[in-house]
Amino acid sequence: MTSEISSLELFVYIFLRCSEMDDLLVIKSIPLSKETILWFEFLLNPALLQKHLEKKFPEPTELLNQFLNMAPDLATNVFDINHLTEADSSNSMPVTPGGGGSNGKFKMLRKQLAVKILGLKVATFLKWNLDILEQQLTVPKQICLLKDLCIISFGKNVNIPLHSDFTNNVAPEGSEKAAEFALIMYHRWVLRLQLIKDIAIKNIARPLIPNLILATDQMQQCFAPDIPVKPSVDYLVQILQSSEPFFIFTFDTLLSPDQNSEIGSQNFDKMKRISSEEVKAQIYYDLTNYYVFSNQYQKAKESIIECEKNYLEMKKLYNSCNFLYCHIDEAGLKGYKEACGIRSAQNPPRLIEQFNHSILKNYEDMINILRKDNISREIPFVNRRVTELDIEGSISQGINKKYTKENFELHVAALNVIRGIFGETMFSNINFFQKYQQFETQVPVFLQYMTEILPSCSFEEKQKAKKFLIASIGDQIEKTKYIEGLSSLNELFTGTEIDDMKTRVQKKEIKIPSLALQNDWQYNSTHKRIEIGALERQLISCNQPQQVRKLLIKLTQIVPSKNLWTVNPSWEVHSSLQSVIMAMPRGFLQDFAFILFGKSREMMVKHDYNGAIAMLNLLKSEIQRPEIGGPIQKLAKLVNYEILFIELCQYFEEWTAKINTTPLGAKCKQFIFSLHNPDVLPRLEVIEIAVMFLLNMNDWSSVLTLDRRIACQLEIQVAIANSMTEIEKSGKVLKKIHRDIWDLVLSMFVANNKSKQLGSNSNRNSPILGVSRTLQPFLQKIRDVKLFNFMISLIAKIHNILKDEPSSDLTLEYASIFTSMIPDQMQPNLRAVTELLSWLFIEALTYYPQNIAWLKLRGDLEFSLGNNESAMKLYVSALIAGTENCTIPITKQLADDQTIRKMIKCTSHLGCYMQSVLLSQFLDDIDYGIAIKNISEKPANFMDAMDSYYHLLWDQTLLEFLVTMLAKKGENNKKLEAISVMANSEINPNNSEEIKREVINIRKSRILRTLAKQYL
Repeated sequence: MTSEISSLELFVYIFLRCSEMDDLLVIKSIPLSKETILWFEFLLNPALLQKHLEKKFPEPTELLNQFLNMAPDLATNVFDINHLTEADSSNSMPVTPGGGGSNGKFKMLRKQLAVKILGLKVATFLKWNLDILEQQLTVPKQICLLKDLCIISFGKNVNIPLHSDFTNNVAPEGSEKAAEFALIMYHRWVLRLQLIKDIAIKNIARPLIPNLILATDQMQQCFAPDIPVKPSVDYLVQILQSSEPFFIFTFDTLLSPDQNSEIGSQNFDKMKRISSEEVKAQIYYDLTNYYVFSNQYQKAKESIIECEKNYLEMKKLYNSCNFLYCHIDEAGLKGYKEACGIRSAQNPPRLIEQFNHSILKNYEDMINILRKDNISREIPFVNRRVTELDIEGSISQGINKKYTKENFELHVAALNVIRGIFGETMFSNINFFQKYQQFETQVPVFLQYMTEILPSCSFEEKQKAKKFLIASIGDQIEKTKYIEGLSSLNELFTGTEIDDMKTRVQKKEIKIPSLALQNDWQYNSTHKRIEIGALERQLISCNQPQQVRKLLIKLTQIVPSKNLWTVNPSWEVHSSLQSVIMAMPRGFLQDFAFILFGKSREMMVKHDYNGAIAMLNLLKSEIQRPEIGGPIQKLAKLVNYEILFIELCQYFEEWTAKINTTPLGAKCKQFIFSLHNPDVLPRLEVIEIAVMFLLNMNDWSSVLTLDRRIACQLEIQVAIANSMTEIEKSGKVLKKIHRDIWDLVLSMFVANNKSKQLGSNSNRNSPILGVSRTLQPFLQKIRDVKLFNFMISLIAKIHNILKDEPSSDLTLEYASIFTSMIPDQMQPNLRAVTELLSWLFIEALTYYPQNIAWLKLRGDLEFSLGNNESAMKLYVSALIAGTENCTIPITKQLADDQTIRKMIKCTSHLGCYMQSVLLSQFLDDIDYGIAIKNISEKPANFMDAMDSYYHLLWDQTLLEFLVTMLAKKGENNKKLEAISVMANSEINPNNSEEIKREVINIRKSRILRTLAKQYL
């Protein structure tokens, strides 16, 4: 075995295997998984390759890239046998030269040959699919792979691209059938290379396909000189005319060399015979691809016909699509056929194609196409509408005179109106009957086309058509005549309905007052269905619980067999409630329960919580009768749960710090206690909101008494209750805390590693999406300051660790209780953490807009993101809130050095250098180096207003430097202004400390007001 690998590789192998014996105190890299196989292990044991490729995710293209990287090109390793040393000759294998005209001998190292054989085995596993090889390998590696295939097949050296004087002579170590297979692969690749080159050229300016990694210099190197295509086309056409059998390399054909093997020791007898139809179908497909690319459409048409013919024969032979060599995409085959204008009897032109062809042929057969499309609805409605307007314009201008007498415009418009009835009404002409009232045939034409489409319509579509026809009656002049035409639509209207509509049209209009109330509306009909419809409309719109009950009783008496809860599809009831309601006996109470639940849900959506509770209270009183039992008692408990849910939703929606939460808290405690032995379980949303209420009330003990089965579904709530309990016991200096909440929140920011390994492009496993689904709904229910502080500290701690920039760390209230390490196997997504933290600050400041600590923390976050202006806005807001709009002095706790230094950096980055100088005076120890540097800077924009800030300086050193600098620049007016500021008695260094402190406080307030005018 030692003769098959170099001593360096053996050393690396031994070093990696013995790495576990290193000193435990030495920091080591992450150890490799036991399943990881290094590339040279396949050299030591070639049988490992087949086992590896049989795995679930073997990643063969990545392995092939490794082998091609480790096997240098033969062109750089050709040497004469006479120049070999004895050591080299013992570890090399003779190869007969060929193709290049050389008569000398050269040798190939066994390791080099072994790596090349392994690469070819992987290509065999991929079934020589050029689509995969082109996408995953660069052009130089594709050439290298083809060269290895040709050398093994011919048994001699073969240079790729093939020279014009290349001969097909095969050395004794090669095989004729292998050489034929290699040449077919090569010439197919030459045809496809033209497309790769074209894509690469376009990809230089706009990288559309990242897998084709081709730069200009690589392309010049690989394609210079350009490979002529005609010889490849001629060779493939010749192959298509051949009747000889075809063979393909299999995994067993290629043998890895051992100490005694020669290059000719490949097992060519193991090559598998494949049908000529499979080879010809693939070649015809590649030829079609090239012909379309080179605009030879007639040849492409002939080629794609032969391709389909062979493809169908091949499918009959194999009875499946698991072919050995052919990799034709059926969708691509169909696309090429359509591009070449080939259509079969089973695949006639689509309506959209007929529609476009008709427009080109001056709307020939347009009516029949639109009639068919009213059934299939394939043509986009906007295209039909535009065509209608074009026809209308051309007829009005006298262009299409032959269509004027045929009322062509009327027919097209009528067909479009019918199409628009079934959902696509954006561009439909609802004024059709008014627009074309001059045509006597408008109603018959419309009804004729409507009658044609009705047999293919569903029940819902027929109802839409019926509503449209009824609504359009009121806008017609000849109403009676129109209604008589409706009698032909016996699938929509009964004879009784037609007679009733005639009566309504012929009756004199009833004068309705200008301000009519709902109770004043009158209908004059004895028809039972109209009365039922009126009662149903009142039931849908009624919001008074007692009135709902009366209407429901009245409807039950008229139609006792009808499920009245189906009147309004918008009434939705949760599945757990619906199952209980459906188990009730059929009758009034079932309808009443369903409708009141539905109406309660509707009112909640409109934030009418009192009305929603009133609905459920009426239902509660209805079902709490002693004679009712069975599932009704379960329903009574569910009604109580829903009432509690609505009350809690109202609390979170209308939250203020002054709400009396004692009664509601007692209900929630009782509710949580009842979950230990429940007769019926409430839905999870009710439990979640009750637990969140208790958390906001700081009632951690009640949350911790949750039943274990329920607690496992509310992990984050229980974990926070545990943590807050420990904090209250030990204080914020606690060194060790439950890691449940830390690990739980941390895992929510980690992307799904499995999806990454599979290369999935889906966003379902995105950490940002995962946080929005799990953590964000919980955070939306926080109202308590303690909870906000705890969650802000936790997420901000993760942000600080990931950002790893001490200068921009966020200052946290609970910093000491969280660990400062993140496990290596968990790599949270920084973007998800940042976005959630930013959102959480907005949420918290919505309820506590004057919280100074949160304003500063949010400013720190914006500072860490480089949003300097936003950071300044937040810092200034915090200072304004802390000084009560500049009415009290700025304290050191409010304007600490860390915050001031960040403000200095923000103003410097914004080009407001004089503002940063003013802020430097807020520090305990002024950093004169930075302050003087900023004074010397030229203002970057008008926002700095440098000259107007001199009177806000009080530090003598800064004023002296300012005077000196202005004198050097020759700006005498500004220098005199700065001197006058220095001469002000208020900042005389000999003043008492009390006067100095008062002057500084006044000027700090002025500076703060100045910053507030700019940033707020």
